[in-house]
Amino acid sequence: MLHSRYQKEVLHRLDLMPKEAHLETKLYGELEFEGVEFPLYKVVTRDEYPPKIGNVLISAGTHGDEEAGVHAVLDFMEDVLPEYLDNFKFHIFPCVNPIGFERRTRGDRNGQDLNRAFGPLNQSPPPEVLAIVKSLTLEGQRYISSIDLHEDSPFQVVPGFSTEKVPTDFYFYECCPVKERRIGKVILSRLDGIPTCKDPEIYDDKNEGGLIVYPEGCSNGVYAAGSTFDAYLLREFSDHALISETPMGWDLQRRISAQIQFVRSTLDILIQRAAR
Repeated sequence: MLHSRYQKEVLHRLDLMPKEAHLETKLYGELEFEGVEFPLYKVVTRDEYPPKIGNVLISAGTHGDEEAGVHAVLDFMEDVLPEYLDNFKFHIFPCVNPIGFERRTRGDRNGQDLNRAFGPLNQSPPPEVLAIVKSLTLEGQRYISSIDLHEDSPFQVVPGFSTEKVPTDFYFYECCPVKERRIGKVILSRLDGIPTCKDPEIYDDKNEGGLIVYPEGCSNGVYAAGSTFDAYLLREFSDHALISETPMGWDLQRRISAQIQFVRSTLDILIQRAAR
């Protein structure tokens, strides 16, 4: 038995993915909550499509109430991904936190924030985190970039900040210790029609017109702790991570479109950089 929202909005669409010759859906874990099953799926491009550039990881739904990223990833796979098959092998986790997605909650079944559970000292991570860590470790891939889609909610205020501090426009993080590899400013210049946050600081981090660059832009102690999914990926599998944030005050379709445009812009720039 499966709950209706996750089944209808995510699993039903994933069921159609294997019919696409270029995609393969893989089960990487299973959850159970109140007698209901929640399978965890990832989608990868098939091995017969060797990439010219490299592996890219895309994820969404780490926070269950941030639905635009989940829908953007599914739309991307259906409508956009084939354009990039020659250049990238995709590893996609469309809904990291299905129980949270079903219940429209930020955290997991116990209210735990999964994006604070990837720290190296965490001795008892939740099953969602254990499953994705095991999957990534078994694959043993390196990623030229990871793209994690998030949202900012005025109803889930970052601890220590008021609702007045919640951004009302788009922004994103670029985490990359090698300055020569950074592409954030170029991405920012290509986000046509997407209003970006101009506040000088976002949750204490230094903001440059909608772009927060780590590590030097990081002043938020929570993020500096290294317990987020992107921090884990940077430690183990990549040296470049992007995290997008759409404001949940926008209507859903506008947020989905902004997320897809962000992913497109990133991939286009990676292709142009590789051609140099």
